[in-house]
Amino acid sequence: MNKESVALEFNILKESITVKKRTEFVDDDNIIFERTKDNYRIYIDDNHKYESYKNSLNKLFLWITNKTPEVTIDYAEDVILDLIIEDSDIDILKLENYFLKLPIINFTFLRPLYGLSFYNENIIDKGKYKFISASYIKEYLLGFIPDNPMKEHWINRFLENEKRGICYVETHVATREPAKAEELADKNFKQLDNVLRYMMGDRTSYKKLGVFNYQDESMNFSILKGNNDFLQYNHNNPFRYGYNKLDSYFFDYKNGNGVIWDLLNKENKTEIQKRVLRGLEWVGMSINEKDVNMAFIQCFFAIECILQDQQGFITKSISAQISEYVAFILGDNLEARIEIENRFKKLYDVRSKIAHGNQTDEAKINMDEIIEISKLIIINLLTKDDLKVINSISELRNYITHKRYG
Repeated sequence: MNKESVALEFNILKESITVKKRTEFVDDDNIIFERTKDNYRIYIDDNHKYESYKNSLNKLFLWITNKTPEVTIDYAEDVILDLIIEDSDIDILKLENYFLKLPIINFTFLRPLYGLSFYNENIIDKGKYKFISASYIKEYLLGFIPDNPMKEHWINRFLENEKRGICYVETHVATREPAKAEELADKNFKQLDNVLRYMMGDRTSYKKLGVFNYQDESMNFSILKGNNDFLQYNHNNPFRYGYNKLDSYFFDYKNGNGVIWDLLNKENKTEIQKRVLRGLEWVGMSINEKDVNMAFIQCFFAIECILQDQQGFITKSISAQISEYVAFILGDNLEARIEIENRFKKLYDVRSKIAHGNQTDEAKINMDEIIEISKLIIINLLTKDDLKVINSISELRNYITHKRYG
């Protein structure tokens, strides 16, 4: 949007609202939207005006986030309305300057990580993520939380749900306001969950781990009745997770895990590195997915987002291209590549059946195999000497063409 269009939307927004002092009479029965600040009240009492307001607000927010992406729409809305109350004649230039002058604040988030623990060290620092052992966390919190009369209370509240099979993880984000900081931190923690689940590579319940507990239902109890003569009460444990050790396997460079931590901290990633990180997150999601058909599809999403050369729907030509790439990445000789390609095409047939709504047990039968293939593709791209130097999908295409005809 150019400045003229933005100014027009800002004027539409201002014309959609009414600002009055709190002492002035307002017919509350007709109010659709309302905000208050100090002695003033902003409200909208007409549906058409409210639609215009929301439409203009969304456009203004897109313009603001192009200038400074470190704010949420709720925060931007509060700022815009506050500035209008302070100065009803405010223009778009003053609005822009206000947002650009907001300071960048460094936020630190610390959360429990269930299902993973370690004891031989107090802290494992991997840059973007810092792991703190359960045995050290109380001492760590004494330095983490500033001196305050409520300090001991906050520490006790944080530790009250401490259980076996737990450690803690810290991440940092830089942004202009707390709500955006939490949004970015959630994104980091969800990424960490997927990375760790990818590394674990095991869908069994005793291997579950994560900062976020996606596996549990929103209702954790139920009452069951059958044929009027059977009554049962079920209560699900809200923390179902495994007891896994955060050991050297998670940081080993030979299996590619050490490289992954380096990539998470790398500023300027290559195209292939970005694809690999997106792909391994899909594998991590499949590890935690209850529905085996969906988990099977998610592994294919992982492979496709790493290796798909053409954009668009998955066609026979695209599936053939990906099958060939898989064969060359995993196979060391002609016989192995032919076998891998044929096998992968059969797995692609299962993917197609699921995508077209056909019920099949083949996903469950082949689930471990597709996870293994997904992980091996990532591991080879990160660790094999001739593959880890490839920076883009076009370079990968040239590599495979050379292998095919060379």
